[in-house]
Amino acid sequence: MSALSYLANRPDEVLDALRRGEVLCVDEAIEQVPDFFLLYAIESGLLDGLASSFPDPRTQQPEIPARVLLGAGIAGHFAGMYALSQLPYALHSPRLLAEFGVQVSVNEPGEGISRRGTKETAPFHGDVIRKVLEQIATLDRKEKRLPGQSLIDWYNQYAGVLFCRAIKAEPCIHILDCTDLSVNIKNEHYELSGVTSRQESPSAPKVSERGYKLGTLRSLLDGGAVMTGIAWGAINQHDISVTHDLVRQSTHLHPGDILLEDRGFLDAETINYLKLERGVDVYTGLKSDMLLLRVAVAQTEAHPGSWTPHPTRKGQEIQLVSGHSGIWEGLKVPMNVCVVRFADKKVAKDQHGWRYICFVTTDLSASAKQIIQTYQTRPEIEEDYRQLKSASWRLDKFCATRLIQILWHVILTLLAYNLFQVYANTKQGQDFAGKTRQKIEREHRKHPATYLVVCTASAYGVYPTAPLVHLMLGLPDDIRRILQTVLEKRME
Repeated sequence: MSALSYLANRPDEVLDALRRGEVLCVDEAIEQVPDFFLLYAIESGLLDGLASSFPDPRTQQPEIPARVLLGAGIAGHFAGMYALSQLPYALHSPRLLAEFGVQVSVNEPGEGISRRGTKETAPFHGDVIRKVLEQIATLDRKEKRLPGQSLIDWYNQYAGVLFCRAIKAEPCIHILDCTDLSVNIKNEHYELSGVTSRQESPSAPKVSERGYKLGTLRSLLDGGAVMTGIAWGAINQHDISVTHDLVRQSTHLHPGDILLEDRGFLDAETINYLKLERGVDVYTGLKSDMLLLRVAVAQTEAHPGSWTPHPTRKGQEIQLVSGHSGIWEGLKVPMNVCVVRFADKKVAKDQHGWRYICFVTTDLSASAKQIIQTYQTRPEIEEDYRQLKSASWRLDKFCATRLIQILWHVILTLLAYNLFQVYANTKQGQDFAGKTRQKIEREHRKHPATYLVVCTASAYGVYPTAPLVHLMLGLPDDIRRILQTVLEKRME
């Protein structure tokens, strides 16, 4: 294919030229799933907001602006292109290129956005991104910070805010969690990675893992959620230490909000801080060896007539124990406890065959049923992480061992995921609501939207295939013969 210079997107002018037979090329363009999301990000101003706040270390006006780098990165992660060298190829849609102001759709070696061009058929070279990331890492190291901390700070200060603002969402329920990102245990070159040992059961052998730990603050929307905050650590760090600063500094936690945590985050100091300093109520579960659990269970046994059916699980019962304080060492705020009991033959007879689990909250207005219903939204994040690590998103697929590039991959994956979630909460994105990315792509492959790109010497236009073919069939015979010659050259 010869190089095509798209000097201007003037569809009306190009149609007039087509009717006269004065066109140079007619080519096919199939709209891909990522195009829907990227066009929304551009048209809504979301991409401009991300780009204008991006910690770009380049002091002079760059030839490849942050807007293009982020657009290519997000498009690449939708398309399964993860290596830095692949990302420029993600910008292939003529419609997207027109929106980005890129004037070259198909490049011969030596052409591209940069004055020096590239040696590949892509708008710019992947080294542009690599050099920007290395500059960010160098500046962070000079300030004795994690190489890539600037990217984490940028995400936490701007990304979540911009995604929520795009759909005028003000989430009030948030879920704090961590997931492990494993790498090759034998490869010691993964920068600042950690090593830990796991044992699935007492009889199973210990298994060593190398990798990182990603902490996330997931803020619930009407449908789905946005990852509004992130934290980072080595895989051997405790969840509490990794997310310590995130829960204290996040701008997404407001007075009256709810934060859901699992038992791995049990920390009296953090609960005190959130309730007393930020007015945020915590919902979490208790461990079986905690004194507060034993006291709450004893109190429910003293009121056998107060049990009510579990709202969603048949055969289970719940009871509220209100306003307990002074039992959990270090805890300075009272908590309501929802005690859940269910029959278990393995439990000793002196315990009447009941097994107990407890969920607690600092929201003293919450009933037992409300505690259960609120906490049951937390397991949704397990499905989120499963999706993010699946073949659809590949959150843990790293193409480099340098930490700055690993963080870049993780952040781009979360930006693409957030864009997917936010667009599905808009009117134009309703067709994507409640569907996984894999399902959407399968459906799209069955009925892809196709377009034709028509070029003149100075302009181009992109048109739906069927109406344009209908127009071309209605042209005079001499014009159709000219267009036939143009198409034949394209097929050579």
